Amino acid sequence: MVLATYTLRVDWDNNDILTGTGEDVTARLMELEWWRGRDYPSQLTGRSIGGKLRATLLNTSKDYSSFNTLSPIAGNIVPGRKVRLDGGSGSFPYTFPIVFNDKPHFVGFLDSLEPIPDIHGRNVAELVAIGPLAYLNEKEVQLAMATSKATGTAIGDILDDTGWPSGDRTLDTGQTTMDRFWVDRQKTIAALRLVEETEGGFIYEGKDGKIVFQD
Repeated sequence: MVLATYTLRVDWDNNDILTGTGEDVTARLMELEWWRGRDYPSQLTGRSIGGKLRATLLNTSKDYSSFNTLSPIAGNIVPGRKVRLDGGSGSFPYTFPIVFNDKPHFVGFLDSLEPIPDIHGRNVAELVAIGPLAYLNEKEVQLAMATSKATGTAIGDILDDTGWPSGDRTLDTGQTTMDRFWVDRQKTIAALRLVEETEGGFIYEGKDGKIVFQD
Protein backbone atom coordinates (compact mmCIF):
# COMPACT_ATOMS: atom_id res chain seq x y z
CA MET A 1 0.00 0.00 0.00
CA VAL A 2 1.31 3.42 -0.95
CA LEU A 3 1.31 6.00 1.84
CA ALA A 4 2.19 9.57 0.89
CA THR A 5 2.14 12.63 3.12
CA TYR A 6 1.73 16.30 2.30
CA THR A 7 2.24 19.62 4.04
CA LEU A 8 0.09 22.61 3.10
CA ARG A 9 1.08 26.03 4.40
CA VAL A 10 -0.15 29.59 3.92
CA ASP A 11 2.01 32.66 4.60
CA TRP A 12 -0.64 34.56 6.56
CA ASP A 13 1.79 37.16 7.97
CA ASN A 14 3.37 37.70 4.53
CA ASN A 15 7.00 37.33 5.62
CA ASP A 16 7.87 34.43 3.27
CA ILE A 17 8.89 32.16 6.17
CA LEU A 18 5.77 29.95 6.54
CA THR A 19 6.38 29.01 10.17
CA GLY A 20 4.10 31.55 11.85
CA THR A 21 0.89 31.08 13.81
CA GLY A 22 -1.61 28.92 11.93
CA GLU A 23 0.47 28.84 8.74
CA ASP A 24 0.68 25.05 8.64
CA VAL A 25 -2.91 24.08 7.80
CA THR A 26 -2.18 20.39 7.14
CA ALA A 27 -3.99 19.17 10.26
CA ARG A 28 -7.16 20.91 9.04
CA LEU A 29 -6.92 19.44 5.54
CA MET A 30 -9.92 17.37 4.44
CA GLU A 31 -9.76 17.41 0.65
CA LEU A 32 -7.08 18.57 -1.76
CA GLU A 33 -6.56 18.86 -5.52
CA TRP A 34 -4.15 20.82 -7.66
CA TRP A 35 -3.04 20.98 -11.25
CA ARG A 36 -0.68 22.64 -13.70
CA GLY A 37 -0.15 22.05 -17.42
CA ARG A 38 -1.15 23.15 -20.92
CA ASP A 39 -4.39 24.40 -22.40
CA TYR A 40 -4.14 21.70 -25.08
CA PRO A 41 -2.43 18.28 -24.80
CA SER A 42 0.24 18.93 -27.40
CA GLN A 43 3.88 19.99 -27.06
CA LEU A 44 3.55 21.77 -30.41
CA THR A 45 0.36 23.80 -29.92
CA GLY A 46 -0.44 23.58 -26.20
CA ARG A 47 0.48 26.64 -24.15
CA SER A 48 1.03 26.63 -20.41
CA ILE A 49 -1.77 27.79 -18.15
CA GLY A 50 -1.76 29.03 -14.59
CA GLY A 51 -2.00 26.25 -12.03
CA LYS A 52 -4.66 26.06 -9.36
CA LEU A 53 -4.98 24.46 -5.94
CA ARG A 54 -8.24 23.84 -4.12
CA ALA A 55 -8.36 22.61 -0.53
CA THR A 56 -11.18 22.00 1.93
CA LEU A 57 -10.22 22.90 5.50
CA LEU A 58 -12.00 22.03 8.73
CA ASN A 59 -13.27 25.28 10.22
CA THR A 60 -15.00 24.33 13.47
CA SER A 61 -12.83 26.94 15.21
CA LYS A 62 -13.98 29.56 12.67
CA ASP A 63 -10.34 30.58 12.25
CA TYR A 64 -10.91 30.88 8.49
CA SER A 65 -13.95 33.12 8.81
CA SER A 66 -12.84 36.64 7.94
CA PHE A 67 -15.49 38.20 10.20
CA ASN A 68 -14.10 36.40 13.28
CA THR A 69 -11.96 39.03 14.99
CA LEU A 70 -10.77 36.44 17.53
CA SER A 71 -9.14 34.28 14.88
CA PRO A 72 -5.32 34.07 15.27
CA ILE A 73 -5.03 35.10 11.61
CA ALA A 74 -7.63 37.89 11.77
CA GLY A 75 -6.84 40.64 9.27
CA ASN A 76 -4.49 38.40 7.29
CA ILE A 77 -7.03 36.46 5.25
CA VAL A 78 -6.38 38.47 2.10
CA PRO A 79 -5.63 37.52 -1.53
CA GLY A 80 -2.01 37.23 -2.57
CA ARG A 81 -0.64 35.35 0.44
CA LYS A 82 1.79 32.62 -0.63
CA VAL A 83 0.46 29.06 -0.58
CA ARG A 84 2.87 26.11 -0.68
CA LEU A 85 2.23 22.38 -0.95
CA ASP A 86 5.13 20.04 -0.18
CA GLY A 87 5.30 16.27 -0.58
CA GLY A 88 6.35 14.42 2.55
CA SER A 89 8.57 11.37 2.93
CA GLY A 90 5.75 8.85 2.60
CA SER A 91 6.41 5.12 2.34
CA PHE A 92 6.26 2.26 -0.14
CA PRO A 93 6.69 -1.47 0.50
CA TYR A 94 9.04 -2.03 -2.44
CA THR A 95 12.53 -0.82 -3.28
CA PHE A 96 12.39 0.23 -6.92
CA PRO A 97 12.83 4.00 -7.33
CA ILE A 98 9.58 5.75 -6.49
CA VAL A 99 10.06 9.20 -4.98
CA PHE A 100 7.54 10.71 -2.55
CA ASN A 101 9.63 13.59 -1.23
CA ASP A 102 9.75 15.41 -4.56
CA LYS A 103 8.87 18.76 -3.07
CA PRO A 104 7.45 21.27 -3.53
CA HIS A 105 4.45 20.22 -5.61
CA PHE A 106 2.72 23.61 -5.88
CA VAL A 107 3.64 27.18 -4.97
CA GLY A 108 1.09 29.88 -5.67
CA PHE A 109 -0.98 32.65 -4.15
CA LEU A 110 -4.21 32.76 -2.18
CA ASP A 111 -7.16 33.72 -4.36
CA SER A 112 -10.01 33.12 -1.91
CA LEU A 113 -10.87 31.49 1.41
CA GLU A 114 -14.58 31.12 2.02
CA PRO A 115 -16.58 29.34 4.74
CA ILE A 116 -19.09 27.04 3.05
CA PRO A 117 -21.99 24.89 4.27
CA ASP A 118 -21.40 21.15 4.42
CA ILE A 119 -24.06 18.46 3.94
CA HIS A 120 -22.71 16.60 6.98
CA GLY A 121 -23.13 19.63 9.22
CA ARG A 122 -19.41 20.32 9.53
CA ASN A 123 -17.99 23.82 9.44
CA VAL A 124 -15.53 23.91 6.56
CA ALA A 125 -13.82 26.49 4.39
CA GLU A 126 -12.69 26.27 0.78
CA LEU A 127 -9.23 27.61 0.00
CA VAL A 128 -8.39 28.42 -3.61
CA ALA A 129 -4.88 29.35 -4.73
CA ILE A 130 -3.69 30.32 -8.20
CA GLY A 131 -0.30 29.69 -9.79
CA PRO A 132 2.29 32.36 -10.66
CA LEU A 133 1.13 32.84 -14.27
CA ALA A 134 -2.45 33.56 -13.23
CA TYR A 135 -1.18 35.82 -10.44
CA LEU A 136 1.03 37.81 -12.83
CA ASN A 137 -1.80 38.18 -15.30
CA GLU A 138 -3.61 40.39 -12.81
CA LYS A 139 -0.91 42.99 -13.54
CA GLU A 140 -0.20 45.15 -16.60
CA VAL A 141 3.20 45.94 -18.08
CA GLN A 142 4.58 48.67 -20.32
CA LEU A 143 8.13 48.87 -21.68
CA ALA A 144 9.81 51.56 -23.76
CA MET A 145 11.43 50.60 -27.04
CA ALA A 146 14.83 48.94 -26.88
CA THR A 147 17.11 47.58 -29.61
CA SER A 148 19.04 44.32 -30.01
CA LYS A 149 17.17 42.59 -27.21
CA ALA A 150 17.59 38.83 -26.67
CA THR A 151 14.32 37.03 -26.01
CA GLY A 152 15.46 35.80 -22.58
CA THR A 153 16.41 39.33 -21.60
CA ALA A 154 13.03 40.59 -22.82
CA ILE A 155 11.24 38.04 -20.62
CA GLY A 156 13.32 39.27 -17.69
CA ASP A 157 12.41 42.90 -18.43
CA ILE A 158 8.70 42.03 -18.44
CA LEU A 159 8.98 40.21 -15.12
CA ASP A 160 10.99 43.10 -13.67
CA ASP A 161 8.20 45.49 -14.60
CA THR A 162 5.69 43.41 -12.65
CA GLY A 163 7.98 43.31 -9.61
CA TRP A 164 8.48 39.55 -9.89
CA PRO A 165 11.60 38.56 -7.86
CA SER A 166 14.74 37.65 -9.81
CA GLY A 167 15.22 34.59 -7.60
CA ASP A 168 11.85 33.19 -8.69
CA ARG A 169 12.68 32.74 -12.36
CA THR A 170 14.76 30.42 -14.53
CA LEU A 171 15.30 31.96 -17.96
CA ASP A 172 17.24 30.69 -20.94
CA THR A 173 19.17 33.35 -22.84
CA GLY A 174 17.17 32.82 -26.01
CA GLN A 175 18.38 32.04 -29.52
CA THR A 176 16.71 35.07 -31.07
CA THR A 177 17.75 38.72 -30.85
CA MET A 178 14.98 41.19 -31.65
CA ASP A 179 16.01 44.33 -33.56
CA ARG A 180 13.39 46.33 -31.67
CA PHE A 181 11.33 45.39 -28.66
CA TRP A 182 8.71 47.28 -26.69
CA VAL A 183 5.47 46.58 -24.85
CA ASP A 184 2.41 48.78 -25.06
CA ARG A 185 0.39 48.63 -21.85
CA GLN A 186 -1.20 45.20 -21.68
CA LYS A 187 -1.68 42.16 -19.46
CA THR A 188 1.51 40.38 -18.43
CA ILE A 189 0.69 37.06 -20.11
CA ALA A 190 -0.03 38.75 -23.43
CA ALA A 191 3.39 40.41 -23.30
CA LEU A 192 5.12 37.15 -22.39
CA ARG A 193 3.34 35.34 -25.23
CA LEU A 194 4.70 37.83 -27.77
CA VAL A 195 8.26 36.91 -26.83
CA GLU A 196 7.44 33.21 -26.52
CA GLU A 197 6.06 33.16 -30.08
CA THR A 198 8.99 35.17 -31.44
CA GLU A 199 11.42 32.65 -29.98
CA GLY A 200 9.30 29.57 -30.61
CA GLY A 201 10.08 28.74 -27.00
CA PHE A 202 8.00 27.85 -23.98
CA ILE A 203 7.05 29.76 -20.83
CA TYR A 204 5.59 27.91 -17.85
CA GLU A 205 5.41 27.86 -14.07
CA GLY A 206 7.45 25.27 -12.23
CA LYS A 207 6.08 23.37 -9.28
CA ASP A 208 8.54 25.35 -7.15
CA GLY A 209 6.68 28.52 -8.12
CA LYS A 210 9.34 29.84 -10.51
CA ILE A 211 8.62 31.29 -13.95
CA VAL A 212 10.58 29.25 -16.50
CA PHE A 213 11.50 30.25 -20.07
CA GLN A 214 12.92 27.59 -22.38
CA ASP A 215 14.39 28.72 -25.69
